[in-house]
Amino acid sequence: MSSFVKQIMNYWYNTPQSEPVHIFDKDIIYKQNPLYNMFLLEKLNKKVKTWDSQQQLNVPNHYSINDKLIDSICNNDNYKKETFNDVNVLFDIQRPYLELSTTNLNADDIFDNFKNSFDIGVTMYNGFDYKHNDTMLRLEKQDSLKFQTNDKVVLTYHLLNKPVTNNDTITTKYLTPTTFKLNDFWNYKVNQDNIKMFMVGFNSDVDINSIFDKVNNIV
Repeated sequence: MSSFVKQIMNYWYNTPQSEPVHIFDKDIIYKQNPLYNMFLLEKLNKKVKTWDSQQQLNVPNHYSINDKLIDSICNNDNYKKETFNDVNVLFDIQRPYLELSTTNLNADDIFDNFKNSFDIGVTMYNGFDYKHNDTMLRLEKQDSLKFQTNDKVVLTYHLLNKPVTNNDTITTKYLTPTTFKLNDFWNYKVNQDNIKMFMVGFNSDVDINSIFDKVNNIV
């Protein structure tokens, strides 16, 4: 077992002799995701390494987009700033997701258990090939039509009060700040003890804790 993995496990076991891993803070994680069952997440991190995740969310809102966010959207998605005059967000929607790395054996077991799931998409990457279950492929196809994306599954999106059009003449009523790119997501080295996996709920009705619980029961 690598020293980094030992450090991660020590963090989640909260052993006194462990050095803090600054990229993980349970209080911040829970503050950002108050629906999390932290016991399940801590239990999971004693078996695999979780890199990123978010809870489900579907909240009606009505707020204007701040200038900082508008600047970011314009830079990343090729919009003109004036496009967002009088544009407000009506709904914030998050699909629950979990990104982790684990051994090749665990990854195979996890993928096999989610392979036929209708409500959870799963992707596995061994450093050479991406493998997706049918639900992940169905999500990409559905999202490409709804959000006008390509080879992506949308993780977070905001419904706007009116359509906006960017400089590529794409018109949409949605902003999609976070996405999962199906076949080009991970750019770092992968080995047999570091297989990458990504799981996402089909919609915001899926509970992230059900994903934590199922993975815990597999590994």
